[in-house]
Amino acid sequence: MLSRTSHSKAPEKSPGAGGEGLLARILAAKREECATLLACDRSLLREQAREQESPRGFRRALLQRLSHKQAALICESKRASPSAGALRSYGSPAETAQHLERGGAACLSVLTDRAWFHARCHDLEQVRAASRLPVLRKDFLIDPVQIWQARAMGADCVLLVMRFLEAKQAQEMEALALELDMDVLVEVHGEEELEVAVRHLQALMIGVNARDLQSLSIDLVRAAAMVSRVPDDRLAVAESGLRKPDDLLPFLAARTAPLAFLVGEAIMRSDDTQGCVAAFAQAALRG
Repeated sequence: MLSRTSHSKAPEKSPGAGGEGLLARILAAKREECATLLACDRSLLREQAREQESPRGFRRALLQRLSHKQAALICESKRASPSAGALRSYGSPAETAQHLERGGAACLSVLTDRAWFHARCHDLEQVRAASRLPVLRKDFLIDPVQIWQARAMGADCVLLVMRFLEAKQAQEMEALALELDMDVLVEVHGEEELEVAVRHLQALMIGVNARDLQSLSIDLVRAAAMVSRVPDDRLAVAESGLRKPDDLLPFLAARTAPLAFLVGEAIMRSDDTQGCVAAFAQAALRG
C-alpha cells in the first residue's frame, strides 16, 4: 500500500545532509514530487495503472535473447544527463524508439525525470506506443506511489537504486511492482548494497552501476568485478560508462552467467542511432 514512511526515510541514505551535492538536490526534488502525488487522489492513479495493457515481460525479453545466443541490450532514450548536459538534437521519442529497436535492442529504458534529464511528461508512453519492446521507467524512485505512477505511464519495469533506499523500503516497493506484474531492476554500486539486495529482496535482475553516484566518476574495472559477484541465478545488468562497444568485453570476461547491458549516452550521442546499437549488440556476442 502507499506509505509515507518510505518517503520520509529517503534522506537517510543521501549524501550532503545539509542539502549540498547533486544527489541531495535530486532527492529533495523527488521528495517534493512524492508529496504532491501523495496529496492527490491516489484512487485515480491506481485506476489509470489498472487500465494499462498487461506488462510485456522485461526480464523475459532479455532472457529470451540470451537463450537464442543474441545480445541482451537495454537501450536508453534520454535527452540529457546531470553529468553531460544535453546529449543530442532529439527528434522524437517515437522515432528514437524505432531506431533502437531496429538496431537490435531487446528492451528500452526511458528517463522520466524532468529537472535533471529534461524528460517530458509523455516520453515513456510515446516510446512504448512506437515499439513492441518492454520499457523500463528509469527515475529516482523513493516511494511506493511512484510505482503506481510508473504502471499508470505504461512502464513494464522499474528501477530501484539501493543507494537511495533502506532494505524495508526496497522490499515494499519491489513487492508492489511485482503485484502489478512489473519487473524490477535492482541497482547496486558496492558490495554492501549487493548483499542487501540478495539477502532482503527477490532481486531477479541486479544492475551494477559503474558510475559513482556521488562523484559521478566511472570505474569499469570495479564494475566488472562486481558483476562477477552477482549470483549466477540472477540476471546481471552492466550499467553506465559503456562509451564504446569494446567496453563490454571486461564484463563478458568476468561473467559466464546471464548478463545484459544498459547503454545510454553513447547511443544518444551518435549520429547513427541504429548503427550504434548494432555495434554494441555485435560486441555483446564476443564473450
